[in-house]
Amino acid sequence: MSLFAVIVDYSEDVFRNIRSVKPSQNLFDDLSEDADNWEAANTLEAITHLPLENSQLIQRGFEYSENSFIDYPFENLTASRFSDGQNPCWYASETLETTIYETVYHFKKEITDSPEAFNGEKQIPVDRRIAKIACIGITIDLSSKTEEYPWLLDPINYSRCQEVGKRVAKEGHPLLRVRSARHLEGINIVAFKSNVLSNVREHCFLKYTLNLDNMEVTVTRGEAPVLII
Repeated sequence: MSLFAVIVDYSEDVFRNIRSVKPSQNLFDDLSEDADNWEAANTLEAITHLPLENSQLIQRGFEYSENSFIDYPFENLTASRFSDGQNPCWYASETLETTIYETVYHFKKEITDSPEAFNGEKQIPVDRRIAKIACIGITIDLSSKTEEYPWLLDPINYSRCQEVGKRVAKEGHPLLRVRSARHLEGINIVAFKSNVLSNVREHCFLKYTLNLDNMEVTVTRGEAPVLII
């Protein structure tokens, strides 16, 4: 069966995990200790603080703009699993946990690729921001194709995935749904067009702390540990 045989009408909230300059916290954790209440407050905030129309110049000046979570990969092309650097690629995951595994992998790789920059350090912290984003569009679903096409999960060589991305982008398809190479139970979404992404809602802040002695990353949300990878 063709690699591109499965087409779905996708309409889900996905998680986007990016670097932050803010301390790890939830925007509403001072109002309640219940995470469900944080989510309700985030939802209310999204309803009552609608984005400004025709205000790209204004919104780019604020930290909580859609530009942070959506626009950047479309304006700054870089090579990645499904792009050789010639076409934009935007990545998100269907669960928060999968975004953590994906970004922890790249965090560790950045450090191991430049060890001289961290001589004498014992721990390296980094803050992360996570948002939920509505993703709606016709999607090529490759998530069931990994046994037939194992290179979809190749941990190092992205060349064949980049060929797929180049074709998908050239033919104008907006979305891929793929298995995560860093969290095998997880699913990632790859967007080639920004118009299928909308309704950015701040979800939480996390802190990653890399222990250089054992290369383990401790992930915390506020003061609470979430994962050790």
